Amino acid sequence: SAAASANPWFERAARAGDPDAIVTMATACQKGGDLQGARAWLEAAAQQGDPAKMYRLGLLCWEMHDMASCRHWLRLSAEGGNPGAMNDLGELTYTGGDEEGALEWIERAAAAGNTRSMTTLGDIRMSVGDQEGGRYWYERASFRGEAPPMFKLGEMMRDAGGTVVAEQWYA
Repeated sequence: SAAASANPWFERAARAGDPDAIVTMATACQKGGDLQGARAWLEAAAQQGDPAKMYRLGLLCWEMHDMASCRHWLRLSAEGGNPGAMNDLGELTYTGGDEEGALEWIERAAAAGNTRSMTTLGDIRMSVGDQEGGRYWYERASFRGEAPPMFKLGEMMRDAGGTVVAEQWYA
């Protein structure tokens, strides 16, 4: 098995409950194509209450198409303060048809610094004709290094006739 090929010291530490060793074992399983093994290790890590490990388990469940477990672990991670989980839970909530619930999670993720959520909020504001709101969120994400909103800001400036200003966002 993939886990057996991992350093035996990692396995011993993982079986003793070390969270980093558990994640190492999960990674070895996942890289080896053993998603069930990875899930078992990540469940052990997530049970320890770390939102980052809950998030990783949620993403693995998503990859495995177990959406009920995915939502469960993303929610626990998001409630624990993980901005990535907040964003992804917002996306899942949106695809489930709950736009208001999705917006709540996406706004929380943006407030916590998630740049994908900031870009999404910019898109939402633009889609309802709120240029200032769109620009606000695009700028916040851009100043954190996110490329897609930089391009969108460049387009906004270009469309407004500010070619020189637009070029700084395209660069």
